[in-house]
Amino acid sequence: MARNRHGLSRSIRNVAKAKIRELCGFGCVICGGIPYDYDHFETEFHDCKEHDINDIVLLCTKHHREKKSLGVDVIKEFLSKNSVNDRDAFFDATILTEKFDIVWPSINIDSIQNNILIDGEEVLRISLTGNPRNPIHIDGVFYNDRGIKTVTVIQNEFKVHHQHLGDITCTNQRFIMKAKSGRPILVFRMEPKLLIIEELYFVKNHSFIIANDEKFIVGNGNHCCDFANASLTNNKMGIELNSGSKPLYYINNQIVLPVMSKMKGTISGGDIGISFW
Repeated sequence: MARNRHGLSRSIRNVAKAKIRELCGFGCVICGGIPYDYDHFETEFHDCKEHDINDIVLLCTKHHREKKSLGVDVIKEFLSKNSVNDRDAFFDATILTEKFDIVWPSINIDSIQNNILIDGEEVLRISLTGNPRNPIHIDGVFYNDRGIKTVTVIQNEFKVHHQHLGDITCTNQRFIMKAKSGRPILVFRMEPKLLIIEELYFVKNHSFIIANDEKFIVGNGNHCCDFANASLTNNKMGIELNSGSKPLYYINNQIVLPVMSKMKGTISGGDIGISFW
């Protein structure tokens, strides 16, 4: 691992990185852009004796490249002019080509609208724009593992409710949003022709979706169903889920799953791929 003239490695401790992300609003300190680099903005890395979190900011590729022309004072101004709660992050998906596929965890969803609705609210929508400079729009309202709103996303702009969000990271085109508990709420990674969703953990009111490479469980307080290995094709919409009459039950911050069934095979040609009540 490369070290500078004082023997300091480029590796920044994870605890320090988390604090830097929080101070910068989880995106580039200038524009809010995600992905980003960690940059020593006042003392260049080769002269640093330590990784001082007060001397490190997040910079997107564009503003990292323009750092010298911007100058230290401009970066300090952006760092200080807004409170952390007023900062928004903006997701840059330009690695994706104009034509790409969306891969969902353990289920095939091929609908006109790649979306999830819970109690009438669109908690996730992934839209292809047809614009090679901005090939995708992510919209939605994300709740933590206790059903408390943490992030609102409007056309890739993340408005963070800081008191309830744990962290947002983006490394090597892999995006992770976590609750305060540390549990991932949304995990996806990008390749030029693929947007691969790895994990979902949505909880709203008495409804939930828990999905990874082994399961795709849709449920509410009354019952739930695992749709792993099912295929939703030629439907207008993806998933619509409504709360049941029973509240969710937790043990050690983990949802206790109600009576569960399993669904395999193909669901095709309807208005909604999965409609769960």
